[in-house]
Amino acid sequence: MKFDLLRTGASSDNNLIPMINVVFLLLVFFMVAGTLRASDPLSVVPVESVQQQPLTLPLSLYMSADGTLMLDGAVIASELLPVVLTVNNENTLANDTKLSLALKVDAQVTVVQLRGLLKSLRDAGVEEVELVTNWVPASSP
Repeated sequence: MKFDLLRTGASSDNNLIPMINVVFLLLVFFMVAGTLRASDPLSVVPVESVQQQPLTLPLSLYMSADGTLMLDGAVIASELLPVVLTVNNENTLANDTKLSLALKVDAQVTVVQLRGLLKSLRDAGVEEVELVTNWVPASSP
């Protein structure tokens, strides 16, 4: 009789091991299958928009709430932005291609700051700017 009691206790542990294996496999699956993306180089919370379009421009410019500018991972002083963009345009683009970039601006940036940035971009020869926003579903009336 004692032999049967020991045997039933051991079999209940054997039934627990496959469940633990399944839990760990699910954990690994969700870690690998989860969507991961690189974080922004600056802490930028963009404005909200109801229109949704994919980005098509490879060159990205970030502006944080304190006015810090970052162009493709490099911090740039605002007064040097036209020079850097002009040099970038001459080095990478063909003569018949227009200079364009994606602009991700923090929601706390004032209109005066944004207007000055857009003027600098225009002075540098940027012809097309896509404003990056957070998509918010439109509320139905």
